[in-house]
Amino acid sequence: MENKYVNFGNSDCCGCTACYSACPKNAITMSENEKGFKYPVVDESLCINCGICKGVCDFNKREHISCSDSPLAVYGIKHLNENVRNESRSGGVFTAITDVLLERGAVIFGATLDDDFVVRHIKCSSKEERDKLRGSKYVQSDLSDTFKAVEQELKSGRIVAFSGTGCQVAGLKSFLRKDYENLYTFDIVCHGVPSPKVFGDYISYINKKYGKISGFNFRDKTLLGWDMHIESFMVKGKKRISRMYAQLFTTDYISRESCYNCKYTNISRPGDFTLADFWGVDKAFKGFNDNKGVSLLLVNSEKGNDLFEDANVKNVIEFNKCESDVYIQPQLKQPAKKPNGYDTFWQEYEQNGFDYVMKKYSTLNKKIGLNSNKVLIKRFVKRKIFKKI
Repeated sequence: MENKYVNFGNSDCCGCTACYSACPKNAITMSENEKGFKYPVVDESLCINCGICKGVCDFNKREHISCSDSPLAVYGIKHLNENVRNESRSGGVFTAITDVLLERGAVIFGATLDDDFVVRHIKCSSKEERDKLRGSKYVQSDLSDTFKAVEQELKSGRIVAFSGTGCQVAGLKSFLRKDYENLYTFDIVCHGVPSPKVFGDYISYINKKYGKISGFNFRDKTLLGWDMHIESFMVKGKKRISRMYAQLFTTDYISRESCYNCKYTNISRPGDFTLADFWGVDKAFKGFNDNKGVSLLLVNSEKGNDLFEDANVKNVIEFNKCESDVYIQPQLKQPAKKPNGYDTFWQEYEQNGFDYVMKKYSTLNKKIGLNSNKVLIKRFVKRKIFKKI
């Protein structure tokens, strides 16, 4: 008899935890594989073949959860508070919207980098806690029992906001198996989720090289602006910068296999809102980009539109409505392409470790090493000069 439980291949599982969270017998655990990604493993001695786990797997359905075929409205947005923009990945619109929800008594679920440098979803009940969700985290987050916690809050009648990748938002909605008017979802335009193992090994690498770090920023805008992808970390009170992890990430070798088979890289989005950097802003709104960050916001539902129209949101942002399709980025068209050498990369990783693959695959690390501020500044200034010619 065919098994009714989840047993999909690596490219068909996004790790959203919907199946794990929905199992009535707790027969499913999320187990880490050799690449550092978690997959559901079924204990057949506990499984009753009820089929619920397969039923809540949106990733493998023919039709995927979406709010609409295309956005109701698209905006370029900058928060009026410069401190908010400085601490945000792009323009700070997530802060503007969730501030209003928190004032209504909501709880916010989203990803943070914790003190152990693990990216995980947490529950936030205050603006101070919510601020931990700001900024980019180029690692697949650990959801653990987040879906169950969201459901519990929703059933209690509390307003809940959830932010995550497209597959995480779709996974949550599929797990819930009903619509909740008190749920607001934010999906993120995603290039692919990198391995927690690789990031952990990177942290170990810089700890060994420079001493124990006390903070990490995946996208530091403070030195060279919004459009330079530079990570930074603190060691003994001193900021050091690098592009090693960023370069490894952009090779696409360290992403989860399902990311090359993503169902959500289109404009039919699962969230009430879609968030991204507005990389097409210069074409859409001349003079709006000051290189401090501009948010791209897709409003995908009437519920989301009603919230965005709240005066307490509009009063703290500067925004322009986008009337063309210049906002459509590559990850709103199609998934990232799986590199031809993907399997070779992971074989070499297993055999030789992080240091070896970092030196081989992080293509710019010979020219731009850790803390090479002068080199980065020269490259930045030179590029800006060329832009002006």
